[in-house]
Amino acid sequence: MALGDKQADKVLGLAQAQISEPVILAGVVSPKGRQGARALGGLAGMAIHSASKSKSAFGPYNVLAVTDSGLHAFSASNNVGVKLKDPIGSWPWGSFGASTADGSMTRFLFLQWGDGSVDELEQPKRGVGKAGTLIDEIVRRAVAAGMAAPPPPPDVAAQAPPPPPPPPPPA
Repeated sequence: MALGDKQADKVLGLAQAQISEPVILAGVVSPKGRQGARALGGLAGMAIHSASKSKSAFGPYNVLAVTDSGLHAFSASNNVGVKLKDPIGSWPWGSFGASTADGSMTRFLFLQWGDGSVDELEQPKRGVGKAGTLIDEIVRRAVAAGMAAPPPPPDVAAQAPPPPPPPPPPA
């Protein structure tokens, strides 16, 4: 079993110990910008991360868990292995919107709440094993429950490749 799968199983087990119904998927996410800040380090990394901070209940590390009834979130530490701290919240499917976008090293998750606020989170693309489908599953379930997905913020939308040019007219 790959290292990423072992950590994914561990995180799923930690979430399952806190939730009474079966946990389908669980994984660690951070506020948008944190992965880039870690990769750059130093003052440049701190500047990027500070620019991406919002007034959110989500901390530096969080565990999101998917169940049939909804999305569950916990604050976590990630120093020497992942440890769950406090519950952040649980939301039934249909009570929030979700969308995703790709960054160069991360997948972004945008959660839009009933008051219109949006939390921007991210998960590394590599080394997360089975948890690599977490963001897609959250978006799939939120959309299936009838919630419109929030558009990605302008800075992420600008990174998207331009649409392909139209085909030439037939000769």
